[in-house]
Amino acid sequence: MPPLYTEPGWQMHTGAEIGIDDFQSQRSPDGRYRTTPLKGLFARKKGGFYHDGRFADYAAVIRHYDGFLRLGLEDREKADLASSRCDRITWGAGELAGVPGTSQFGYRLRCPRMTPNAPSSRGRMGRSRLGGVATALAPAHECAPQQLALGISSPAAALVPEVLLPGAVKIAGWLSRDVQRSLAAGFRQWALPPAGLRHPRVPSGHLMSVQSVCLGWHWEPYAYSKTADDTDGAPVKPLPLELAELARAAVAEAYGPDRAASYAPDAAIVNLYASGAQLGLHLDGEEPSDAPVVTLSLGDSCVFRFAGVGRRNGPFKDVELHSGDLLVFGGPSRRIYHGVPKVLEGTAPASLGLPPGRVSITLRETGL
Repeated sequence: MPPLYTEPGWQMHTGAEIGIDDFQSQRSPDGRYRTTPLKGLFARKKGGFYHDGRFADYAAVIRHYDGFLRLGLEDREKADLASSRCDRITWGAGELAGVPGTSQFGYRLRCPRMTPNAPSSRGRMGRSRLGGVATALAPAHECAPQQLALGISSPAAALVPEVLLPGAVKIAGWLSRDVQRSLAAGFRQWALPPAGLRHPRVPSGHLMSVQSVCLGWHWEPYAYSKTADDTDGAPVKPLPLELAELARAAVAEAYGPDRAASYAPDAAIVNLYASGAQLGLHLDGEEPSDAPVVTLSLGDSCVFRFAGVGRRNGPFKDVELHSGDLLVFGGPSRRIYHGVPKVLEGTAPASLGLPPGRVSITLRETGL
């Protein structure tokens, strides 16, 4: 932004967000580096760029970000950037050639501080160059309905919300068996390629034990995009309207209709926990929005673990989630560390049409 050509908004970044170590930044109060205004680049002509002069010139900085952010810049584009005057580079608007407009990696370049809340520490690691591994579903024991017709209606018996933590609410048995079967049938369709089921890979190269398929926005550790960039590159499947309506009904059930009126879910991460799969403690920090997260459970029961906001260690709050249970967490628990340390194999109801294991459908409003 003129006159100094600084980033709009917050100009502080962790080392991992910009692809360098955090040795010097850890000496600062907030553990972050400040982005140098482009008008101040003359001060770096001698001694190199960044806090320790690790980049000899501006061209080296461009090469670093081209590799770290996987921008795919051509040599001509790199040369143009290196020779551009400040009035030709609108960094804050994200007009850096080659930034993928459908990817949250590009969004981070435009808006490095995506969320008013502390972002997930996982996002500091970039993303893996290896990509995920596509998978296929095992056959179901019995055929499921082939149409996603949720038929949301009030349960015959009143269900009592259980407040687990401030902002975290569980409602046991919220989904009827028919709705569970319909969701299971939908999952079998969503899992098919293109942009189908896969084992995501974290930036370190490790494959996650869960298998995932996404709707609305494609989540890859640790960002969103509109295409399955870590597998076949196909456009993400749309979020079904019925599923969004179900999520709004869940928020209304947990928090009341007033909260649900403004809830606009636009993404779902659907995880399959096959035998031995688990999910480590993490927080959902890639969404700028702080709207609640809705989790629907199908198939095998699991142990769902809460740690705390800002901490992964104990004491923990463990709760069992069974097929048909609803879990909503928002407000003070929106950025809480949580995970699934154990799936209770062989506990799924019969006739859902699922492969062995647990399926979780986690809906959220990304704010992207």
